[in-house]
Amino acid sequence: MPIRFRINANNLEISSVVTTVRQLRDQPELTLLDIKKGTFAGVMTFNDFRVIENANFVDYLRSGWQLSLSVAIDFTASNGQVSDPTSLHKIGDDNEYGQAIK
Repeated sequence: MPIRFRINANNLEISSVVTTVRQLRDQPELTLLDIKKGTFAGVMTFNDFRVIENANFVDYLRSGWQLSLSVAIDFTASNGQVSDPTSLHKIGDDNEYGQAIK
């Protein structure tokens, strides 16, 4: 995945460079060019470089985390009667509440 560094001065972009994590790890020094002139503008050197990955939901589960699930159903009359086939409360597993719980 490309990484773009932009170097600004007084809210004007004066230089930018595009690299990847692998390139930055292997070569922690980036050559900068002046955007307007196309000439050498300097070098950006990284003294310390770390990749920090953010875990996702599946990573937490694989590492042994446990979850608890609570389900609540709104039985207010505004959702319809159980005898109405269009009601959220119609009897059977094919209603929206049953599908959500499955």
